[in-house]
Amino acid sequence: MKLNAVATLMKSLGFDRYDKMAMMEMLKQELYPEEPKKEVKVKETGPKYEFSMLYEDGVVSNYLRQDQWPVGVIVERKGMKFAIYCKQHECYDNTNRQDAERYASTLPRVEGIGWKVITERHCRAICDAVFFRNLNSQLDKVGWRKIVESRSKEVLTSDGHLTSTEWEIWFVMDL
Repeated sequence: MKLNAVATLMKSLGFDRYDKMAMMEMLKQELYPEEPKKEVKVKETGPKYEFSMLYEDGVVSNYLRQDQWPVGVIVERKGMKFAIYCKQHECYDNTNRQDAERYASTLPRVEGIGWKVITERHCRAICDAVFFRNLNSQLDKVGWRKIVESRSKEVLTSDGHLTSTEWEIWFVMDL
């Protein structure tokens, strides 16, 4: 009965899919608080990568881990340390800023830290030809999409002004 009331309230407030997903994530965190971490032995495999990778359990490693897939690549540059979300997500390119920000709130938190739409400051931190090429190379080697390298397509930032008609959506987590 209470569930019907909540569904009716969300419908009357005009909740869209992203709002509902954010609400579900908040309820999940409220109902199932995080348990203390247990030491887990994992097997790291393959070559050592230049950039560390962040896993859902908060572990940072330069290696791929057996039976686990990283959620992001860590960038430490220009006084900043952040992870770029690299898993496949359903916030499609050309999504508007408000919907992208709502979607970011639904992504799984890592050690209590949430994801957000990338900012211009994050973009500037990776905007060096050699660094950018190395970062994109690792993204490609691990099987993720590469960050746009085009004059006609941009990256949506939460604090910038788009001048193109097409843009990519990327999320970051400040560490």
